[in-house]
Amino acid sequence: MLKFIIQREYLLPVYQYEADTFEEAHAEAAGPGHDWYNAEEDYDGSLPTTITNAKMVPEGATTSSSTTASGKFAIGVS
Repeated sequence: MLKFIIQREYLLPVYQYEADTFEEAHAEAAGPGHDWYNAEEDYDGSLPTTITNAKMVPEGATTSSSTTASGKFAIGVS
């Protein structure tokens, strides 16, 4: 039987409401000191799941739980 590795993603909107201006909101969301203590996740507003990567596992290979430096799945031969 063929084996495949499927990488999938979905966009989950996360909202925070503590800023007086757009610039302050942007700095809070993208800055190095932001935190998630008051974030609200909007599961109803998430986008559909997207397949971002798919690979067939060669016969005789095993999958590793680690990823490569690029974030792709690592496949080793046993």
